[in-house]
Amino acid sequence: MFGNTISNSQISALVKKNELVIAPFDTERLTTAHYCLSPLRLFDEDAREIICDFLNEPVATLKPGVYYKLEVDTLIVVPKGIVGVFTTSSTLIEMGISLHAGRIDWPYGQHGEPIRFGLKNETTREKALQRDTRVAHVEFRDLRGLELLPFDVSPSDLRAWLVRKWRAADDGPSYE
Repeated sequence: MFGNTISNSQISALVKKNELVIAPFDTERLTTAHYCLSPLRLFDEDAREIICDFLNEPVATLKPGVYYKLEVDTLIVVPKGIVGVFTTSSTLIEMGISLHAGRIDWPYGQHGEPIRFGLKNETTREKALQRDTRVAHVEFRDLRGLELLPFDVSPSDLRAWLVRKWRAADDGPSYE
């Protein structure tokens, strides 16, 4: 993906100007060009049952070979022309836990949709996932200076976005 990677000082400036929403925003989570994300809720593979609410339970046990969905504790809303790309934290790599993630772009987050990842314990032993574990990093790419062709959201992406929007209105965290 082309575009300029946004540095930590640029991330801070965009947040301060309300051009980029990261809520809650904690400068301690900024690295050179990333913002670190931690768990909020752990769900079963279908995201129907909450396995752990990290606000009430500081640790969740991940069973070997089991796939989970994870909601992070941060709301992110990117403006048009900025894309957020997620990468796995080295902590999860060392633990033997895989992270399944993608990207976000405008208008994602406008209605409080949570950021969700897939997690899988790839080992043969149970692993403890703690509230303060850095599970992923988001890197922002600024495409605003590039010529962009118009595009339509795919039907499958639209369905996924509508489900997350519905869940955010129903049971998601409020960042207001």
